[in-house]
Amino acid sequence: MKIPCIKAILCFILFSIQFSLVAQESALQLKWGKISPTEKNLKVIEGEDEAPAVVLGEEATISFNLADEVPTIVIYKHYRIKILNQEGLEYANIQIPYHSASGHEEITGVKAQTISEDGTVSKVTKKDIFYNETNKYWSEVKFAMPNVGVGSIIEYKYKLEISGLGSIPTWFFQSNIPKLFSTLEIDMPRMLKYRPFIRYATDLKEDTYNYFGNMLLPKYERRKVGIDGYETVRQGTTSVKTEMNRYSYSMENIPSFKGTSSVYRPRDYYSKIYFNLIATEFRQGVVQPTMNTWDKYVEVRTKDPTFGKQYTSKSNYKKILKAAEGKINPKQSFDEKLHAICSFVSSNVKWDEYYSTYSEKSLNKVFENGTGSSCEINLMAVALMREYGIKSYPVFVSTKKHGKVEWDSPFSGQFNHVIALVENGESEQFLDLTKGMLPDQLVTIDALNDKGLIIKDDNKFLVKDIEVPVSKSIQIIDANINEEGTLDGNCKLVSSHYENMYQRYIFDEKTSDVDYAARFFDEDYSLSAINNLSAEKDNDINKDMKSDFNFEIEEFITADDDIIYIPLTINDNLDFLDGAFDEINRTYPLEIPYPFEEKFVMKLKVPDGYVVEELPQNLKVSMPAGFAKFMFRVSESNGNIQISHSFMMKKHKYEPTEYVTLRSVYQQATEKLSEMIILKKKE
Repeated sequence: MKIPCIKAILCFILFSIQFSLVAQESALQLKWGKISPTEKNLKVIEGEDEAPAVVLGEEATISFNLADEVPTIVIYKHYRIKILNQEGLEYANIQIPYHSASGHEEITGVKAQTISEDGTVSKVTKKDIFYNETNKYWSEVKFAMPNVGVGSIIEYKYKLEISGLGSIPTWFFQSNIPKLFSTLEIDMPRMLKYRPFIRYATDLKEDTYNYFGNMLLPKYERRKVGIDGYETVRQGTTSVKTEMNRYSYSMENIPSFKGTSSVYRPRDYYSKIYFNLIATEFRQGVVQPTMNTWDKYVEVRTKDPTFGKQYTSKSNYKKILKAAEGKINPKQSFDEKLHAICSFVSSNVKWDEYYSTYSEKSLNKVFENGTGSSCEINLMAVALMREYGIKSYPVFVSTKKHGKVEWDSPFSGQFNHVIALVENGESEQFLDLTKGMLPDQLVTIDALNDKGLIIKDDNKFLVKDIEVPVSKSIQIIDANINEEGTLDGNCKLVSSHYENMYQRYIFDEKTSDVDYAARFFDEDYSLSAINNLSAEKDNDINKDMKSDFNFEIEEFITADDDIIYIPLTINDNLDFLDGAFDEINRTYPLEIPYPFEEKFVMKLKVPDGYVVEELPQNLKVSMPAGFAKFMFRVSESNGNIQISHSFMMKKHKYEPTEYVTLRSVYQQATEKLSEMIILKKKE
C-alpha cells in the first residue's frame, strides 16, 4: 500500500480549513445601529434628484426548520432607509402584511429605531407595535418610526416564519425608490431542491458556497403492531450532519423603477428572484417530485374537495339544484338558459369581497348563507350550467392587484380568483359573477390581467388569454357656431360593454346635469348651459346605455381678423393615455383597463358669411392585425362640415415589441386632432 507523504496530507488539511471558513462567510453587510459616515452624509442620489428616500441597504437570510411536525421557512429581514425630503416621511410609517389564515405565516421579533442627523437614537417600543387583522386571510404589523425628519435614518428588522415548503417568497431587489444594495442569502440543505427564477435582474451577483452543517430532522422508529403489522412512530428529533448550500444574491446601486406609466402593478416588473420547490430527497437517492408541473397542479386541484369536487360531485350542490327548479327551463335556448342561471346565482348569493381559489364550505352551505367568495360563486354557476347541458369550466386567474402569473413556474399561490368559461359550439365566452350580473362575455375588470388556466375534464387544461369584446363609446354632436364664438347644439352618447356599465354608474351618481355632461368635454372649454338631459337605461344590461342633452360652450373657436379656426374635437377622450407614450422604447408591457374604441362624430353648420378655406387631410393608420387603429375623416357639403374620428385599442396589454408601432399610431392620432379647420370670411 502506498503511504501518502506528510506534505500532501498537510496541504489537504489546510485546504479543508480554508474551504470551511470561506464557505461560511456571509454576504451580509448591515450591522444593527452601525451607521457609516457615507450614510450619514448622503443627501441626494445621483441621477435621482427627486427621490424622496433611499434604501441604504436591505438584507434577508433564509433557513429551514425541518424538525417540527410541519416544516417551516424561517426568514430574517433587515431594512435601513434614509429620508431625503419631506415626501419621504411617508416611509417612516411601516406596514408589513402577512398571510395569517390558519397560522400560515407569523411575524415575531420586530425591532425598530430612528437615528437622527445628530446621532440621537429613538427606539420603537413594544407598545407602539400593532398586529391588525385586515381580513380573514391577511394581517399586518404596523408601527410608526419616532422622531423622524428629513435626514433621519430608520431601520427595522423582524422574523417571518412560513408553514410548509412550497415556495420561498419573492425577494424584490427593486422598488419605487433607489437602493444602494439589496442582498438575499439562503442556507439550503441538500434534501431540498428549489428552482430559482430571476426576473429583470441583469446586474445580479450570485455566489454559492458548499459546506457541511448540523440540522435537526424528525426521528422515526418502526414498531411492530400485532402479529404481522408495523407502524412508524415519530420519536422527537435527531441531529444530522448534512451537506448545505449557501446561495447569495445581491444587487448594488439599484435605480428606482421608472416604468410605472400604464402598468397596473409595477412590482410585476421589478428586479426580483423567487424559488419554487420542485423535489425533496430526505432519503439518500430517493427523490420525491412536488407539484412542479401544470399537469400535476391540475390533477391535484381537480381531486381537491375544496375545488374540483365542489362542481363535479352533486352532493355538494344538490340543494342549489333543487332551489333552481322552476326558475330555469331546460327547454329554453342556450342564451336563455345561460342568462337564467347567471340571474339565479347572482340574485341568491352575494360576493363577500374575497377573491379565492378554494371553497371553504360546500356549495350547498354557501347557498344557504347567501354570501360566498369569488371561487364559490363561480363554481356554483359552473355546476348549474353543466346540469342544464351547457359546457362550462372553471378558470384560474390572477387579478390585477395580485400580479402576473409566471407560467414557467407552476405553484398555486400565483392565482387568487376563479371565473368560468362557457362553450357554445365553436364559440366561447368568459363569465364572472363575482360582482353580480355583467353584460355577456365580460369578466370583472380586476380579472382582465393575464392568461387563464382553464380546467377541462379528465385532468386536461388550457392556457388562454382572457378575451372580452371591445367596449365602445360614441359621441355624436350636432351644433352651430354663433357670432360670439360659442358652440351650441345637441350631444348624444352611446356606450357598450364596460363603458355601458361605467356610464350607468356615473349617471346614477351624478350630483348635477352639468357634473355628468362635463365629462364629455375638454376641460379647456367652459360649459355655460346644459339642458334636457335624459338617459335610456334598459333593465337588460346587454343593451347599450344611451344619453342625450343640449349644451352650450364658450370660446369654442379662435378668430383672427377674417379667419376662424375650428378644432376637430371637443373631447380629449384619450387623456387617460397621457404619459403612456413618453418613452421612445419600452422595456415593460403597456396595460390599459380594457379594450376600447372611442368614436366622435360632429356636424357643424358653417357660419353665415364664411366659406371653408382649408380642411385637414383624411387619415387612416393601424397596427398589424388591427390591434390598434385610428381613422379621421372630414368633409364639407352645402355649408355643413362633417367630422368623424375613432381610436381603438383592441387588447388590454401590449408587449414591448409592439410598443413602437402602437406609439406611432397614437402620435399620428394626437397630431391629427391638434389640427384646425380654417374658415375665411367671404369677400
